[in-house]
Amino acid sequence: MGRRSSSGRKRPDDAVIPKNGRPLALTVEEEQKLVTYKRAKTAQPLAFIEAQQKRVEETRMRCATSRPKPWKRTAITANNPGAAPKIERDWGVLRKKDSGWQSTNVEDIEGVQDRKTFVRLHYRLCEYGKFNSPGLGRGRPRSTTPEVQEEILEAVNMTPSISTRRALSPADYPARFRFCQWFLQQCGVNPNFRALVLFTDEAQFTRDGITNFHNQHVWEYENPRSTVPSHHQVRFSLNMWASIIDDRLVGPHVLVNRLTGQAYTNFLENTIPHVLEDTPLINRQHIHFMHDGAPAHFSRTARRYLDRRFPDRWIGRGGPIAWPPRSPDLNPLDFYLWDHLKSLVYSSPVPDLESLRNRIVTCSEDIRNTPGVWDRVRRSMRHRCEVCIQAGGGNFEHLL
Repeated sequence: MGRRSSSGRKRPDDAVIPKNGRPLALTVEEEQKLVTYKRAKTAQPLAFIEAQQKRVEETRMRCATSRPKPWKRTAITANNPGAAPKIERDWGVLRKKDSGWQSTNVEDIEGVQDRKTFVRLHYRLCEYGKFNSPGLGRGRPRSTTPEVQEEILEAVNMTPSISTRRALSPADYPARFRFCQWFLQQCGVNPNFRALVLFTDEAQFTRDGITNFHNQHVWEYENPRSTVPSHHQVRFSLNMWASIIDDRLVGPHVLVNRLTGQAYTNFLENTIPHVLEDTPLINRQHIHFMHDGAPAHFSRTARRYLDRRFPDRWIGRGGPIAWPPRSPDLNPLDFYLWDHLKSLVYSSPVPDLESLRNRIVTCSEDIRNTPGVWDRVRRSMRHRCEVCIQAGGGNFEHLL
């Protein structure tokens, strides 16, 4: 009975197995089986190797046609020592290594083109740490053509979710359109109507403030290694309320951070009488109170108070005049006051809560004393309503 080798094949009992594992004497039948076994064993690896070589060759040819060719440097010859060195492109002297594409021919080394090349390369190495400029040939163009602007506006109109602005739903357009029509009609009846609307709003002031790295630069001859602290471990914030009526800025006043309907109603009952103290009695009967549709504003207690204080003359969610949702671009406090006030408050880091409160008061006083600012705000409000109607109640910032 034959013995089995390590591979499981049967061998004759009288076969002599040397060190290389091959028997010295085999029958004709065993030799034929062995040849057949070797052919079957080597057929697959040979086909695999051929396929691999074919793929490597295809990849090499594809890279040679698609990848930008690197610079090949050629040395100045002794026959023409005064000639300016030149830069050529060649693939024949490059070989792919782990560290990148490198030249393999020593005689293909050359000098640079001129002194300007030295200066440019030295500047890039010092500034960026590499030969190529980081923004070379990449990034968004600095200016756009009218055709590109039209394409962007059309894309945003088709897919509003790609816009960084607050997305409007189709149901918002009629509400915005109706409000702007009503506002312009009131201005036509009473030219002073814009000064008789008490616009109000709340804004949150935090320690982190506003961080806009696109417009925030530090100009120095050397790298200043400046940092902008954000996401502090010790945090604080203030919820501020303000209003604009005629040529006056009322507030800002501090509200509780978690504003409820009852707290908001108590605040209005204590604040509105002081706001209207400087308003002539003949104008108080025509003042319209405005606030947005925040949950605290929509509370039953707040609406009941406004119905008593401003019967049929208040603008808001669930009020006699409906305020269109998602419309901060129609509220002067949103499109002017808060942005301008925060840019002044956060001109430098805020160390503590008391400093934040003092800065808000000081910067509000600076805005309040700016000559002619409220007249420009009222003109902007009228113009925004006109453009909103022109846009059919949609986004109109690109038309301003």
